[in-house]
Amino acid sequence: MLSTTVIDSMDSVSAAKTNFKDFMSDNLALAASLHCLAGCMIGEMIGVTIGTHAGFAPHATVILASVLAFVSGYTASIIPLVR
Repeated sequence: MLSTTVIDSMDSVSAAKTNFKDFMSDNLALAASLHCLAGCMIGEMIGVTIGTHAGFAPHATVILASVLAFVSGYTASIIPLVR
């Protein structure tokens, strides 16, 4: 009876560790996604602001905003991964 109890408690400990790892990976994925979205938004707003104030053509403004959105979103999404 004692050996069964020890094995059952070991199984529950390993299950808890697995659930914790799953939770941490889900938490990391959520953090990286939110940082990516925030960085993309910031980059796009800066790109549109620069393009508008500099008097760029609409197509050039869209390209500038897209490039800045990609770069800032990618950079911001790396922050949670490096921690």
